[in-house]
Amino acid sequence: MKRRAKSRCRKVRRPQPPPGTKDLGGRPRGSLKRFPFHETPLGFLLRYETPVVYDVLMMVCPARQREEPPPQIVEVVCAASGEAAFRKPKFLRYMELYRREGVCCRRGKRMTPERERYYEALRRTRLDNYIFRHWEEIERLCGAEPEPEEA
Repeated sequence: MKRRAKSRCRKVRRPQPPPGTKDLGGRPRGSLKRFPFHETPLGFLLRYETPVVYDVLMMVCPARQREEPPPQIVEVVCAASGEAAFRKPKFLRYMELYRREGVCCRRGKRMTPERERYYEALRRTRLDNYIFRHWEEIERLCGAEPEPEEA
């Protein structure tokens, strides 16, 4: 498979159309559109599968870098987390794509009703599993709280 040039993702000069043809305008064929970070495959994965890590990443990045966090910072924040999602091939593939093309991609990922239902079910399942695994600790913490005195 032939590897494409890096210049296809941003600041590409449009070639002039041959004389006698109408200029259709738009982006050059094969170039990539720039999306907000949370609509890139990596940003979408971080925002909806690991929202805590996404929030930490947004707090760590200065305000001007939140639109496009540097790949090094994303790697450091994700490596510091013990999240199982970051060991998946999907994450590694998205990270490589982000390292190579930044926030430019063929198609942004947007939240649809189907995806919203999927991620809500995923969040609910993870919360239930966490509660089940840590039930004794939760009961101990709830039992240790002093009851408020009524006057």
